[in-house]
Amino acid sequence: MGNKELIECFKLADIKRRDRGGKTALHLVAIGTEGPQANRKDIARYLIDELKANQHEKDAQGWTPLHFAAKAGNMMLAVVKYLIEEAGADIHGLKGEIQEAYLNAAKKGHRGIVGYLVEKVGVDLEEKSHIAQEYTVGWVALCYAATKGHESVVKYLMEQAGASDSEKGDVGSTAACHAASEGRIDVVKYLIEQAGVSGNGRGEKRGTLVSWAAMHGREDVVRYLVEQAEADVNIQDKEGETALHWIVKRTYREVYEDRRHSRVADMARCPISH
Repeated sequence: MGNKELIECFKLADIKRRDRGGKTALHLVAIGTEGPQANRKDIARYLIDELKANQHEKDAQGWTPLHFAAKAGNMMLAVVKYLIEEAGADIHGLKGEIQEAYLNAAKKGHRGIVGYLVEKVGVDLEEKSHIAQEYTVGWVALCYAATKGHESVVKYLMEQAGASDSEKGDVGSTAACHAASEGRIDVVKYLIEQAGVSGNGRGEKRGTLVSWAAMHGREDVVRYLVEQAEADVNIQDKEGETALHWIVKRTYREVYEDRRHSRVADMARCPISH
């Protein structure tokens, strides 16, 4: 989709016709493919203004074109703005799917979409995801951005939108915990050095940041936390385990797996004798 002049040849087409997924032509425009933003916006405007497409029609999964446009990321920001500001999208009636699109934007690092939905639509910074198929249930947007290493989104949410890392996701874990466990060293450094998160910050169940990093084998994060953030390696989690316990467990597991794979390889090389 991208050639507005060609699409104008289909004035007699049934604008309500759906594909196998229940999507209309407007849904497909909103999903986004290659081509300039302005062109997609013009096509969406033509379908709505001239062919009377209904932007509140839902596909088989219950999503409207606005959801797909927001989910497509920064390249579709012009379409998102058009649907809301000019075409009159029912942002109150679509609150649930707009919220999920916002979480997706944070997860994918789409800073432009995140900022627009926060500032113009007023999404809830502290609302947690509840759709298991696409997101981790119980996470807030800050957790998604930190987990994926999207530092610009993390900075925006904390410095401009007013998000707090005290909001916990699943198993009582904060954004800093997720960043540490995934080895997102730049995000960890930002949270500690600029956002005021403690080097001994912790989730409710799985211990401090250094324990999270240790249990997932994130050596650079462990070194940073211990050597520069003055993390206390002796703090125990609810099971009584420290970062050292997790490092030993992981080392043993890796050695065991290496030996097991080596034995399997040896067996594969040796012919079976009868």
